Amino acid sequence: MSVPAWVSQVRLQWDFRKHGHEFPFSTVGDYEASSIDTVIVGVRFEFEDRKSGRDRVGYYDKAANRLTVLTDDEKFILSHYRPTRGEAYVRGLLRSTYT
Repeated sequence: MSVPAWVSQVRLQWDFRKHGHEFPFSTVGDYEASSIDTVIVGVRFEFEDRKSGRDRVGYYDKAANRLTVLTDDEKFILSHYRPTRGEAYVRGLLRSTYT
C-alpha cells in the first residue's frame, strides 16, 4: 500500500485545529506525521461514517490510542484523533470490522 495523503491542506489544518490539542504536537507537520504513522502501525478496519453514510477505512493504534480515518480507496486521510473511549469507540462505529 502506498502512503496516503491528506485530502487537502485545508482539511489538514482544520483537523489539526479540531484535534491537535489531543496530542503533544505543536506543529501541523508533527500531526500529519502521526496520522501517517498510525496507518503504518495501526490495525486496519472498515466502517460506515454515520454523518455521510460513506464507507471508510480506519487504522487504529491501540498502544497510542490514535485513529486515522481514510477514504474507502485508502488514498486520502480525512481525520486523525484520539477516541475518548479507545477500542470501545472503534468497535462501536457503524458496521465496524475492528476485532
